[in-house]
Amino acid sequence: MICAIVCAVGIAFSLAGIAAGGVKNLHKVSEHHSWFNFGPSYENMDESTETVGDFTKIEAEGPMDIVVVAPGQEVESEGLMNKFFENVISDSGLLSGDPGTVDVRWPKGKEKPEITNKDGVLKIKVDKKYTNFVGFNFDIGDEDIDGDGSTVPVVIIHCTADQLDKIKIVDYCGDAFIIGAKSSDTDLNLDFGDIVILRGSGDELSLITSAGDIWIDSADYGKTTVKSDAGDTVISDCSGDISLKTDSGEIDISGCTGNIHADANYGDISFKSSLPQDKFDISAKADYGDVSIGGNTYEDPSKEITFKGGPNKITLTTDAGDIYVKFKK
Repeated sequence: MICAIVCAVGIAFSLAGIAAGGVKNLHKVSEHHSWFNFGPSYENMDESTETVGDFTKIEAEGPMDIVVVAPGQEVESEGLMNKFFENVISDSGLLSGDPGTVDVRWPKGKEKPEITNKDGVLKIKVDKKYTNFVGFNFDIGDEDIDGDGSTVPVVIIHCTADQLDKIKIVDYCGDAFIIGAKSSDTDLNLDFGDIVILRGSGDELSLITSAGDIWIDSADYGKTTVKSDAGDTVISDCSGDISLKTDSGEIDISGCTGNIHADANYGDISFKSSLPQDKFDISAKADYGDVSIGGNTYEDPSKEITFKGGPNKITLTTDAGDIYVKFKK
């Protein structure tokens, strides 16, 4: 077996062995990585709730932890999402906020994020100076951006149950969460931070991150596109066509339907389905690594392994890594 690649930036980590259960198992990450902790302190944070009214588009830019949440959303009893909401949001009741409001926290003495709603376009802007940091501290909601113990702002946007036209987030240092929100077009571009999509839906989902992990669970988008320079991607129980590409990181896919294309330059790829193998048209190739499909292992790195079936087309390629494919018996 080829070992998981350690990213040059030192912040992407392997989810091998824990990703099979999807988002609800990600709490195990914190048990193995001391820098990935939960429960940040907000003793040095100001906070407020802004009533912004109805909106059909969200545009957010700047370093922040941002959550876009629809009404009535719940999280798993265990796992990353529960820990995030329990320790970061629920202590102030922010998860159950009124639709058309924005909850915001920002470091005392720092500039408050700018929040405006004009012609139905909700804009969140955080000053770029928050990115003038000395070192990284990648705890959720607790990025020490300038070495003085301060953090990036936390913004929670409460949507209505209606589908939005667009969600666009450009984040320089922070995590992004889409929880149950509906949007025709969802576009997230992060420099340093993780992305979680839980029960989101719409026509198109586009996720880009330079350094960070991506988790997508129980989502329903017509088309999903993921590009990651350094980080792992876990996607489970999703529908629609899916395209995943990472330069350095592992890809884990389970319980998904639709056409799937996954490509890793350095990293393993795992695909699991509860459907039988004859429901898929399969193409798999590992330049330096093994390919295992339905219990059979193929060790010729120069050969593309194909199985004809349908209606779903699965294409899996990696330059350096193993490919593992499992179907219902």
